[in-house]
Amino acid sequence: MAEEPRSKSWWSTLPGVLTAIAGIITAVTGLIVTLHQAGVFQREEKQPAQAQYHTIKPEQATRTPSVTGAAPGATTPSPSGPAAKYPISLSVGDEARAGPVVYKFLAAQLDHNSDDKLSLRFSIRFTNTGVPWGVAIGPDFFRLLADGVPLAPEQSFIDVVEFQSAKQGDVLFIIPTTTRNVVLQIGYVGGQETSKIPISLKATRE
Repeated sequence: MAEEPRSKSWWSTLPGVLTAIAGIITAVTGLIVTLHQAGVFQREEKQPAQAQYHTIKPEQATRTPSVTGAAPGATTPSPSGPAAKYPISLSVGDEARAGPVVYKFLAAQLDHNSDDKLSLRFSIRFTNTGVPWGVAIGPDFFRLLADGVPLAPEQSFIDVVEFQSAKQGDVLFIIPTTTRNVVLQIGYVGGQETSKIPISLKATRE
């Protein structure tokens, strides 16, 4: 019977101990929360230093300095002096006949084509005066003798000219810039009725 009061005393104090421990835990937890909110436990994260640099746009990287002293709108002159004189209107005879067709020259123009080539264009009116069924005119009706070398046209009038009617078109030749003597041959190549017309590359038509 003597042990019962001791056991009762121990159990009677246990709730008090637990209450005290709970109070301590609550106080410590509140302190930790308060310190955390105050930033005591937060580590300062150092931001890496940003490199200081300037980006270069593609157009800036490829841009070359402008030449100072140049007049606005100035252009570089062409290395070939004669090219500045083109186009040139050439003087050709009024008209010529080859077989039943009369070739009337409306214009002849010499122009720059490339560094070593010139273009020679003839504008011609073709009149069929003798073939009732019509005359088919094409590239084989024209040859240009450039310093004696026969050249076929690069472009040519191609059409049928009916009897007693006329049509007009252009014929274009490409010649070297070194050419000095030019002769235009009209009429079907290989036929007997052809005509040759000397062309001066220097004379101009006013």
